[in-house]
Amino acid sequence: MPTPMPHWYEEPRTLGPDDVTRMSHVVSLADRNVAEGTGGPFASGIWAADGSHLADGVNQVVPTADPTAHGEVTAIRRAGERSGHHLLTGAALYTSAEPCILCFGAIWWSGISRLVVAARTVDAEAIGFDEGPKPTDWEDRLRAHGIEVDKDVCRDRSIRVLQRYAGPIYNG
Repeated sequence: MPTPMPHWYEEPRTLGPDDVTRMSHVVSLADRNVAEGTGGPFASGIWAADGSHLADGVNQVVPTADPTAHGEVTAIRRAGERSGHHLLTGAALYTSAEPCILCFGAIWWSGISRLVVAARTVDAEAIGFDEGPKPTDWEDRLRAHGIEVDKDVCRDRSIRVLQRYAGPIYNG
């Protein structure tokens, strides 16, 4: 069964190749998820090695009763379904907030080559989320594993989405 997305989600038609355009798309998904009340304030998007948009994911923990339905995990599942492969070699994952411990592991095993992040762990924890015992040197570990890490792309905008979220803190 395909990984679900909320009823309001529409596949993007075109998205520019730059980090700000891609991250703006991802943060907009997180914002819409909050506005519609269809999940938590987190979203992700994956672009294939050739630059084409592969998949999006939004946090669906509460509506699906699935504690693993985080934005990154949902995007990774959907990208695997679409590509027909369990490894997303060469792909880039854009996420509205730094990965929690669960998403860190999923990113590690996914085969992606690049991670682009908006908000930081401290921003998610400031509204009550518990991001788990992720290694303090998580960026260095990902880099040593061959994954490029870039941070703070559209961070302020993503923080505003986190601050607007009034739903349940499901892991705090």
